[in-house]
Amino acid sequence: MTFAGNWDHLEPATREAYRRFDALTEQGLDPGPGTDWRLYGTYAHTKLWLSPQGGHDYDERVLRLVRTVAGRAVGWTPDDAWNLAERAGYWARQGHTCHEELYRIPLSAAHLLHPQQRRDLFGHLTDLGELQPLLESLLTEEGPAGAVRNVIGEADPFATMLAEEYGSRLAGMLPLLRHWATADAPAPGDGWLPVVCDLLTPEAIALVHELVTRLAAYRGGPFVCHHADISWSEDRFLKGRTVSVARGLIWTCEVIDEPWVPSLLADAAVTCGTGHDGPGSTCRSETVADGAVGVLARRGAAETVTPLALIQTRVRAASVQERVARALDALADAAALTRDQLLDRILPAAGATPREVEQARTAARYRLEQALIHQREWTWREVGEHFLDHPVTGPDARALVWRIPGGPSGLPVRTVDGWELAGHRPEGTVALWHPAGASAEEVDAWRERGLAQPFEQVLREVYAEEPDRVAGHVVRYELARTELIRHGWTGVSIGYWEHDCHEGQGEVVRDLADWQARWLLRVVEGMSDEGWDLDALCATNPMTFHREGQERCRRRRCRRWCGRRSSERPTSQSPPPRPARTPSTWSTTTTGIGTRSYAVSTRRCPG
Repeated sequence: MTFAGNWDHLEPATREAYRRFDALTEQGLDPGPGTDWRLYGTYAHTKLWLSPQGGHDYDERVLRLVRTVAGRAVGWTPDDAWNLAERAGYWARQGHTCHEELYRIPLSAAHLLHPQQRRDLFGHLTDLGELQPLLESLLTEEGPAGAVRNVIGEADPFATMLAEEYGSRLAGMLPLLRHWATADAPAPGDGWLPVVCDLLTPEAIALVHELVTRLAAYRGGPFVCHHADISWSEDRFLKGRTVSVARGLIWTCEVIDEPWVPSLLADAAVTCGTGHDGPGSTCRSETVADGAVGVLARRGAAETVTPLALIQTRVRAASVQERVARALDALADAAALTRDQLLDRILPAAGATPREVEQARTAARYRLEQALIHQREWTWREVGEHFLDHPVTGPDARALVWRIPGGPSGLPVRTVDGWELAGHRPEGTVALWHPAGASAEEVDAWRERGLAQPFEQVLREVYAEEPDRVAGHVVRYELARTELIRHGWTGVSIGYWEHDCHEGQGEVVRDLADWQARWLLRVVEGMSDEGWDLDALCATNPMTFHREGQERCRRRRCRRWCGRRSSERPTSQSPPPRPARTPSTWSTTTTGIGTRSYAVSTRRCPG
């Protein structure tokens, strides 16, 4: 006989019933009249467990028992059906290989489950022998919408939209839809795109355009989920097979030679690479955003520069940023330029669509603000050619205050001989004026003029170096994390959120020109004054600044300064020397991290 495990964990009445059923099974007898067939059916299914190592062969009496239950109209509930299927799946993963018998009773109850539950529980099964027709009937829906759901399921609102609004069109392109659903790798394999080329038709290209447009405008939404006999609603973006289908749509754009492709891919990447709360929040789908960047990178033409720059502007996910940077660097290398020089020179030409112009202006505005932050310098001729005179960047650049290093500052003024700055035609380099490097009188004078600017320059917050501004506060982690990401910090998972950090602390990092700012955060134990859970809180430590190439050892419990000669390392009696830096470095680095905006209370964190 099959050993079905220890039943000591069962309720006494259930345990006694199982023992009575066992005695009948030993004799090859049926349970008789008055039997609770739900209880008897559950017992029958437990008899299929062989051992923790699994197995394959069953006693004929067990097989007869299982087939008797499976062939009877048992009054199963949806919860029963779910539990039977889950149990069968667990045993299969343990090593029970006679799947036909494992799933015989669960499949007899599966009609009680929602179609998506059936797909989740049984969709991976391939060969169940005589049960295969029953399996296929349980997993197959009729009609055009059903044909789409048969391929991609229905795990989110986008999948619902594909089935209900595009079912009739997609049903006529099922081979292409099935191929999209195989886009499970980070990039298309050697044979993936050739199959797309064979399946693409003018109608399919038009549908791809429409669906990627819908994806770019999509923000997720409420979705009704089912578990056994329970239903609830939750917000979802993309889930399950829909992620593969969306990535397959994006990859398909690589072989479509249409002018709408680059800008639409950028819009889709921004949608998927940002969250409900903007660039600083968690990506809706980093997988799909990475896919869009990959297609733009592989296209590699000048038309992809502005879309890539827009993604760099809006998406903060590290993997997306790294991929965009590599793509732009490759394009810059091919043109024998730096990345900044490439971005300065590649702007929409005449005939660009309004959307392309809008994308370019957004990206250029971001680059100008980054140039202010990093105090990038140009020649005055470059400023005039690539910014002041350009129809896309000109309105923004002409509204900004520029300065001659070591000299005056002013707004650009056009004269008959060209552009002037503060009555000069600078022969050296120029940079954008930053209030942190100016006197209080000069800052006040500019602010009194009431300039309308594309971003805060003269009205930019300026912070003096105040350690208490960043150290010793208890803050709401999620709000702090959003602001840190939005302002370009990386490494923003600590404590309970960081798998590799076992001390409840971690360092966030921000690069700024030749400097790197590091800020140590740690988990706070206990509750806040307002009752916030401990895993929602963290405390801030002092911020430190380091020159490029100066690295702190990242090993746990190690606070040494690596990458420096022994004679330069600080002793245990003295703190590491803090490199000199300009006022704008501190001011820019601490912009956006005012702890008052996400502090739990005004109390300071001890220690």
